[in-house]
Amino acid sequence: MNAQPAKFLFGNEFATGERRRPSPSAEREATERAAELAAAEARGYAAGVAAGEQSASARELARFAAAIEQCVGSAMHILGTLDATQRMIEQEAAGLAIEVARRLARGLIEAEPLGEIERVAREALSHVRSAPHLVLRVAPDLVERVQERLKMVAWERGYEGRLIVLGEPDVLTGDCRIDWADGGIVRDSAAISAAVDDIVTRFIAARNMPNGE
Repeated sequence: MNAQPAKFLFGNEFATGERRRPSPSAEREATERAAELAAAEARGYAAGVAAGEQSASARELARFAAAIEQCVGSAMHILGTLDATQRMIEQEAAGLAIEVARRLARGLIEAEPLGEIERVAREALSHVRSAPHLVLRVAPDLVERVQERLKMVAWERGYEGRLIVLGEPDVLTGDCRIDWADGGIVRDSAAISAAVDDIVTRFIAARNMPNGE
């Protein structure tokens, strides 16, 4: 086997061919340099590890932020869907309520068609005592019943003999028109229904506007 090469040491004495042992100060300096080199390598390694950890932390934070943004977007989409669903439910509920009210009112009028007519007649008689006469127009099949029903009302208001009841084909059951010289009163269920529809439409439109504007 080949002999291992010997390290060159400045302590060798070539003249005599003998190897001189390094002085204690030289050994200490060599040891210190080796320690400094090891410390520098350790610091470099630690810096590299720290940089890698910071980079990994930054990537993790970026992924976390992206996940949060996605969750917020999903939540806003769900809230928007719920808001649209709520508006649709409100519209359907309003429409259903109006339809129920119409049917209920229609049923009440058919069961007691003279009730509203009497109410309107009483209101008119309380404000037009000086008019020479009033003409009350109702559905033709209600003329006799209205005359009988309002006879006592006219007598109570001092209007006996001056309230004239006429049948009109274009007046619906439960509706009426009262005319006198200076004005009149109309009870028109179709007009009332249209007004209610308009109110509901405007209410729904206002609810659908962003931020209630």
